[in-house]
Amino acid sequence: MNSFRFFFIIAILSSLGCAKQSTLSGGEKDRTPPQALSYTPTNLSTNFSENRFEIEFDEFVQVKNLTEQLIVSPFLEEPPEYSLKGKTLIVEWVDTLIPNATYQFNFGSSVVDLNEANPNPDLLYVFSTGDLIDSLTLSGSVLTAKDNLPLVAASVMLYRKDQDSLPLTTPPDFFALTDEQGHYKITYLPEGEFKMFVLHEESPNYNYNGPPEIIGFPGEIVYSELDDSAKVQINIAAFIESDTTQYISATEKKDYGFYQAVFNLPTDRPEITFKEVESDIVLPALNLLSPTRDTLTSWVPLYLRKDPIEEIEVVIQDGELVQDTSFWYPEIDPKYRQKPELKLTSNLEQKRLDRFDEIKINLSNPLEELDTALVIILEDSVEIAPLFFKKSLSGLHFFIHIEKQQESIYEVILNEGAVKDLYGLFNDSTYFKFSLQDDDYYGNLTVSINDSLIKDQPNPIYNFTDSNGKTLVSESIDGREELLFEKLKPGKYGLHLVFDENGNGIWDTGSYRLKVQPEKQIFYNEEIEIRSNWDLEINWTPTPIPYGIISN
Repeated sequence: MNSFRFFFIIAILSSLGCAKQSTLSGGEKDRTPPQALSYTPTNLSTNFSENRFEIEFDEFVQVKNLTEQLIVSPFLEEPPEYSLKGKTLIVEWVDTLIPNATYQFNFGSSVVDLNEANPNPDLLYVFSTGDLIDSLTLSGSVLTAKDNLPLVAASVMLYRKDQDSLPLTTPPDFFALTDEQGHYKITYLPEGEFKMFVLHEESPNYNYNGPPEIIGFPGEIVYSELDDSAKVQINIAAFIESDTTQYISATEKKDYGFYQAVFNLPTDRPEITFKEVESDIVLPALNLLSPTRDTLTSWVPLYLRKDPIEEIEVVIQDGELVQDTSFWYPEIDPKYRQKPELKLTSNLEQKRLDRFDEIKINLSNPLEELDTALVIILEDSVEIAPLFFKKSLSGLHFFIHIEKQQESIYEVILNEGAVKDLYGLFNDSTYFKFSLQDDDYYGNLTVSINDSLIKDQPNPIYNFTDSNGKTLVSESIDGREELLFEKLKPGKYGLHLVFDENGNGIWDTGSYRLKVQPEKQIFYNEEIEIRSNWDLEINWTPTPIPYGIISN
């Protein structure tokens, strides 16, 4: 009997051991965030005099990215520190608190449960150092002035003081962050008037340091009022100021002596010098300035050197505005010592050409000489004379203009030696064949505009853009109720209005220093898709975005 009982117990234990190793199934994933059970001192306490508080949760928690997530208002000079003890979060600080002020600690999504990392997005601890908890609210939205899109994770800041140096030097008294829709809500405010700013920074310090940081301001003092604060929305257009500082924003080095420098602003007197450090000899170079006058491209014939150059000093200047010195080490990449090649491509690779486009020949190196006698154009196998040739300013392209017929077949022959580049290289014989796009390849667009909501706005200009945002047509509406766009290539387009207050024909950003708001824009809220052999009609009633203080 004892032996039987012994083996019976062993069998049970063995079966339990096997069951322990099997995969359990069933049960939904835990999606419940940790909940606060108690606060010490109590949440919404008055006459608060501590330098710490504790929050006990219903489960074990972890804290993620507290530095970025925790918002303390009014602002604390030294960031609070935290610790975890069991299921309790302890927050401490060293700053002396302002008398008779309501403080709030908004934890964002930093507090999550231990296993599934579910955040508690509503965790807020509030106390007052005086007898009362302030209870007023200011809210609204922040949109980027350039494209009217929500500005996410921007600081909306309030200051009790009214002085021009804000927010250049002083941290805010109250602030909140915008959400995914650009909405913000600043709560537990005292009654009074404030100066308001929006700031979006890469490294937040709550001080505006100029472009490329994003700033916005309503342009007037805002008020928290006992009766109306919940009914008022303050909508702000945020913008990047024009950067008036000249500097070299980027450089690029590639191929056998290609060097490109990009200026922040168009330049009037650009200079670039390449000097071999070891011999102190200035190297020859071909320098070309882009049509926009902000990009300087150079070709240095390094391959002509018998010995590789170890180090080149590059000095770039724009008059007295900027001087930039850097060093180039071409010997580390063997391609700088390779003999260059001249390669030709064109916009005829797909064997179809838009009827409004010219024949475009692309060169891998800048053009020095074109022998037009060696360029042959055939229309239906019969030679025709091009109307003219045109070289681009960069020398990397040239255009051939001909009269084109819809039903014809064209051939472009660049005989050997027709093209000579700056290195003295000639092209091999090159051949392209193409025809024009068929009429039914294109589509048409008609936009009927109801201007009743914009007729009182200053100088409305419409911009018709391609899928990359490049402006194809920009004209004054001038009372027109219909816009017609014919023979459009299939693709996606955009349409928006600019209210050109200064009458210069373009959209202008704002200026904090001059207290100027960016010019308003209205965007058609959908991409416009043009299809082949299709007439699209759109009815558009533009509605200006109500920036500023809006009463509901």
